[in-house]
Amino acid sequence: MALSEGLRVDKYIIGRKLGAGAFGAVYLAQHVETGEPVAIKTLLRPASSPGDHVNRFKREATNLRRVQSDYVGKIIDFVADPEHGFLLVMEFIEGDLLSDILTDTSLSIPEAIELGIHLASGLVDMHAAGVIHRDIKPSNIMVRPLENGLQRAVIFDLGLSRFNPRITGTDSDENSSMDLTATASKVALGTPAFMAPEQILDARKATDASDVYAAGVVLYVAASGRFPFEGDEREIARKKLSEEAPKLDLGRIDRLTLQYAKVVGKAVKRRPEERYHTAQEFLDALTELRELAASMPVRSQSPFPPSLEAQTPGGPGPYMPKSSAGFPAFMPMPPQPPSRSQPALLTSKPVPRAVEKGGGSFAMIVVVVIVVVVVILGLVGYAIS
Repeated sequence: MALSEGLRVDKYIIGRKLGAGAFGAVYLAQHVETGEPVAIKTLLRPASSPGDHVNRFKREATNLRRVQSDYVGKIIDFVADPEHGFLLVMEFIEGDLLSDILTDTSLSIPEAIELGIHLASGLVDMHAAGVIHRDIKPSNIMVRPLENGLQRAVIFDLGLSRFNPRITGTDSDENSSMDLTATASKVALGTPAFMAPEQILDARKATDASDVYAAGVVLYVAASGRFPFEGDEREIARKKLSEEAPKLDLGRIDRLTLQYAKVVGKAVKRRPEERYHTAQEFLDALTELRELAASMPVRSQSPFPPSLEAQTPGGPGPYMPKSSAGFPAFMPMPPQPPSRSQPALLTSKPVPRAVEKGGGSFAMIVVVVIVVVVVILGLVGYAIS
């Protein structure tokens, strides 16, 4: 049931609608007593369902509240309202959706690495709490501005999550509220373009590795501007179940680009056992990429997205991620010239072959000859006079 603006539900006053999807809508709301802004997601299953469904929802909301991370939007509260159904009260995150940013531009390799580190960090914290997100995608990632002018990628909307029974103590055979809703409404649980093959077959079989796959697809799209598999949902599903994702080709052969493609390629392997076994392994691989980027001069592959450009003095330009833990997003670095031994990620003009192959010595000879000619002409002119 849709919520109208100004309506009070439990402790919250409903504001404008922020968005809607297959499993419900999200509204801006405000806590009646504190005035705190929150985001409220309505879920399809009504609270008038049998009591076990209400209890199940409350258990799930309690498990979701265990996730504590700078890279994951917090679950604040849950409401089982007799009239309006299940409501998940979430932290309201201001910023730009990654999906909006990627509409206008692709990220440079160092930007994409930094984004990946943030996503993997969020997954590590979620998985440690026993939560499998199952719907990692750009429209569920907010690029949040920080007080210091930098930014952080934050995963939000845990409404489709499933739980790891080894950590949360839930029954491994128990369907989640969202599993039951998906079955009843015959809706796929997740977003096919980003879903792992095993999740396409059975969303209840999603594991930590399924989230790693989806994050890998996000990084594939962020750097290239295209999906591993194209087509309608059925075509994408068929390809994912039978083919490996095409190798990420960014049109460059420098070491950083090739290593990035290798890391992303492993994350989107068709078989879960061939991917990174955990989000921590994925994070470690991305952190090594960041260290590689820090060891070499690089330039941005594309203009900064508008939201990033506004935060970076001087606008688009070279930058390098920060190399310590707990970093903010998209850290600017001082300009550096391209290295002769390592191609820059972006060159505005092709390098002339003469300069590329000892052209500097040739240019010096030309200058000397010109100087000698000028001197001789000067002497001849002096003699004539």
